[in-house]
Amino acid sequence: MSKYLSILSKMIQQETISYENDKEVTKFLEFHQILEEKFPKIHKSLEKINLDGSLLFKWQPASKPKNSLLLMNHMDTAPITGEWECDGLSGEIKDNYMYGRGTLDTKGPLFAMLMAVEELLEEGFEPNFNIYLASSRNEEIAGDGAIKIREHLIKENVKLETVLDEGGAILDKPMPYVKRPIAMVGISEKGHIILQIKEINNLAESNISLSEKIELIKKHIESQYILKGKVSKDVEQMLRGVGKEMPFPIDLVLKKSKKIEPMILKVLPKVSEEAKSIVKSTINFREDKIVIKLSKHDDVNYILNSLKSIFKKYDLELEVLNQSEASNITDINSKGYKIIEKTIDSVFENVGTSPYLMMAGTDSRHFKDVCDCILRFAPLDMKIEDLNRVHNINERININTISNMVNFYKEYIKLYN
Repeated sequence: MSKYLSILSKMIQQETISYENDKEVTKFLEFHQILEEKFPKIHKSLEKINLDGSLLFKWQPASKPKNSLLLMNHMDTAPITGEWECDGLSGEIKDNYMYGRGTLDTKGPLFAMLMAVEELLEEGFEPNFNIYLASSRNEEIAGDGAIKIREHLIKENVKLETVLDEGGAILDKPMPYVKRPIAMVGISEKGHIILQIKEINNLAESNISLSEKIELIKKHIESQYILKGKVSKDVEQMLRGVGKEMPFPIDLVLKKSKKIEPMILKVLPKVSEEAKSIVKSTINFREDKIVIKLSKHDDVNYILNSLKSIFKKYDLELEVLNQSEASNITDINSKGYKIIEKTIDSVFENVGTSPYLMMAGTDSRHFKDVCDCILRFAPLDMKIEDLNRVHNINERININTISNMVNFYKEYIKLYN
């Protein structure tokens, strides 16, 4: 355990914050040097490809099989802001928790992924499929690191059978009334649109301020019913999966979520914004920007045109800054998903498994055209309160869970074999 903690702490101490329009890669190359020092067998035995600071390792057995597994966790982190209990770059341990930016998102999982392969190499393990390990340097700013990794794989004519990226985790109580922790495995993720609000005419000539206009627009949007709710296939599977871990009659209700869709669409949006986002696209205003979390069933052009029409009435226009489509839905009967279920049962005690619709975006979205089985899960075993520390102050990881994180990746690779 002390070896694990020492390596992860060293990884946390190397600052790898990604910033918009910052093309400097020196700090990421310094992070590469740490990985080379701490994971020598990987660097000796696997082919290493440096793609402008993003990394890709290739483990190809002598038989040169065609099927391939891609494991991913990004090396960059969000900025460090606010007052922390321990320094955000310290990797300091306090009360059985290691503090630092990236402990959860995602240097912790990256460490576990690399250590698992390092140990498998030490044990003389030989896979009967190709294993790729990927780590982009600019996931936090929706950068091009993962795109370059994908393009390299396409150029090499690699056939990906499964992609396993960050995403869901093991949560003690993902929903009320759940009887035990559940591994929430992302089988899909919502699309995202970021819009910039711009003034057509000078606000000085207007009788109302921009903030007042936005409040009126919010009411206008609600009255127009632009965003239609739906219990889609991934949502139905998620509610059914979580429902299995709930007492009667809640389990029965969630099992029939599609049949009682009108009730689900009426109740969930009243629970919370997060619950609302499960069944419909959501629009959030952030000062002079709009963030839309887009559901698979919604028409992007219809939403954008409807919003532009509404804003125009208030002498405002919208510019699309960033846009990504909602992902495809991975089959829960796929080889990749079934092996996650088996791995969870093998490594963790008394933990259920459920499909999950990801609200946030991941690097895995760039691989939807080259792989049918894309899964979003990191073996982080944590409480809801720690989930809220991601991108926030006092991000931390329970040091007693790190060994099982490594064991998860080792077992997943062995079962995949």
